[in-house]
Amino acid sequence: MITGLRTREPLGFTKFIEMIQQAAAKKGSVFFLDCKEGHEQVKNGLIASDCSGWLVPAEEAEEFNAEYMDFSECDCWDKYFAWETWYEDENGELKIDVSVV
Repeated sequence: MITGLRTREPLGFTKFIEMIQQAAAKKGSVFFLDCKEGHEQVKNGLIASDCSGWLVPAEEAEEFNAEYMDFSECDCWDKYFAWETWYEDENGELKIDVSVV
């Protein structure tokens, strides 16, 4: 299982999460999925979806992950709650926006 997921997901969605993680890494963070929020489509073998979760700074990700995997996140992590949205650019390529709410 990849970091940021705590449930088994279809391969197409797992590959999409890897794209979200690349976008998060550009911000020095790791994305942890809470839930899919809709706007779901299959694109080039990926299952794309808008998502909510936590965008946790990389240096705090290991600590957060321990609570995340036990479904026991404390309110102290709320400051990192985030939304991820995707869109297609003018060339039809998937682009990811992920930011803290």
